Amino acid sequence: MKVIPLGPGFAAELRDVTLAEITTDDNAYREARAAFEQHSVLVFRDRDVSDESQVAFSRRFGPLEVTHVASQGAGTHLVILSTIGKDGKVVQLEVMSGHPLLVRAALDAVKQWLYKPTLLNGDAVEVDTTIIFAFSIGG
Repeated sequence: MKVIPLGPGFAAELRDVTLAEITTDDNAYREARAAFEQHSVLVFRDRDVSDESQVAFSRRFGPLEVTHVASQGAGTHLVILSTIGKDGKVVQLEVMSGHPLLVRAALDAVKQWLYKPTLLNGDAVEVDTTIIFAFSIGG
């Protein structure tokens, strides 16, 4: 199994392994679990995934929960004001609007982002920016 990081500390693609292997093979599961714990999001590209295989895969990670968060926040935007430090790290976040059930996931993601420092006359400066998350169902 190959673990390919997709960003600084957030998301990784798993290659050369199937959902079925992770579901049935303890070694494959341990590697996938370690990747999940390190990167928070796992990506499998170009895979046909049935409902049954997704449920079996998900059960390896713990009990399943029924949630309606996505449908409650569908069609809405979450707006966050952010201050980016001289080093490119997020130093302050303020939620301006959005569905309360979507806020934590968005904030947790943004806290891991690293920006290229903004330069003014050759010196790194702190900047404020607005981040907008658009939530939809089905694409």
